[in-house]
Amino acid sequence: MKTKQQEPLQKPNMINSKSPAPGKTTLPSESDATVSTTSPRTAQSDSTVHHHAKADKLLNAAASEFVPRAAKSQPIVTISHHPAEPVHVQQYAQLVDYIERVLNALYTNPSHFDIVVPDLNGYLQKELVDNETMETAADVLFEWAVAYDNFSYICARICQHLHTHLKNDHTGTFSVHVIKRCHTEHESRDTCEPQRLRNFAILLAELYTRLVGNDGHRLKSLMIGVCELVETMMAKLDNEFAKTVGQTLKMCGACLEDDLLRHNKLGIMENIVAQLQKPRPSCKL
Repeated sequence: MKTKQQEPLQKPNMINSKSPAPGKTTLPSESDATVSTTSPRTAQSDSTVHHHAKADKLLNAAASEFVPRAAKSQPIVTISHHPAEPVHVQQYAQLVDYIERVLNALYTNPSHFDIVVPDLNGYLQKELVDNETMETAADVLFEWAVAYDNFSYICARICQHLHTHLKNDHTGTFSVHVIKRCHTEHESRDTCEPQRLRNFAILLAELYTRLVGNDGHRLKSLMIGVCELVETMMAKLDNEFAKTVGQTLKMCGACLEDDLLRHNKLGIMENIVAQLQKPRPSCKL
């Protein structure tokens, strides 16, 4: 007896033109996921086709989907994480699709954060059952944060919310997996594409100011990571990196100074300030 061969999972579009209204995000049904390629017009005469030609230019079922102009200008995000078994391919695809629908809703309507994110938390509470699914969710959130300019703030707020409310005895807190993903990116910072590196620096600074450990203090690993990213950007300093260094220190400089003093590492901040004070004719902070 022949068995039906399972279709391979394809990487999803990060900007989903079928995103539901904010606050009403739902998983796609089978009918949503299948687009018919059969033309609605069959066995028509040439005269009938000519009669409808003008109307078809205005309204055509086969026309390309509408994508907002702002979305077209954004980079295409690719997810590098490919979970192994026992995560079922269909379950993985649905998880990624749901998270991306939520992020797309927040990208276009950030004011709906308090409506959409609690629903996301409730969904993830049921779906994140092991490390693979938790890592997948963290990877999707991370990739959107570093791919889209000015989206790090929203992604960091989501991570903070899930860090507080999403608990799983088997996988730990959501922020653990986000930080793990940040650590992987941090290790490749010297070869990272410039715009991605700048967005990553802003994301890490946002996470550093928002996440606290069990002792009530900000995380030391994020503190050191932000300092090293600032040093990396200063070594490559041009006007764009100079701007990002200024944004990063404006965002978390006071926190850095307090924590470095508490950890007896204030010399790191003094070194950063000394580097910034060096004359660089081509750069403006």
